Amino acid sequence: DVKIYNRIDCGTQCLSLLNQFVIDVLDNDMNVVSSLSYNDTAGAMIHLMMEDVEGSYVRIAVTNNFLVLAEVEVYGTKLYDS
Repeated sequence: DVKIYNRIDCGTQCLSLLNQFVIDVLDNDMNVVSSLSYNDTAGAMIHLMMEDVEGSYVRIAVTNNFLVLAEVEVYGTKLYDS
């Protein structure tokens, strides 16, 4: 699961900036193992479910402008010791 918290310190102007982005889950070799596109305008918080995905890194990239956000939380289960 990935939770993305939008900036709220500049009102609705900030809320409208977080839109059209891609979340990639990458393995240890930085290969994309799963990808999810989000094409709507986000609210104050977005909770995206990414079930049955194994990876080591999460990358968020915008497809239209610049990335504006406050916080990202990534939840998962440790599968093995590195």
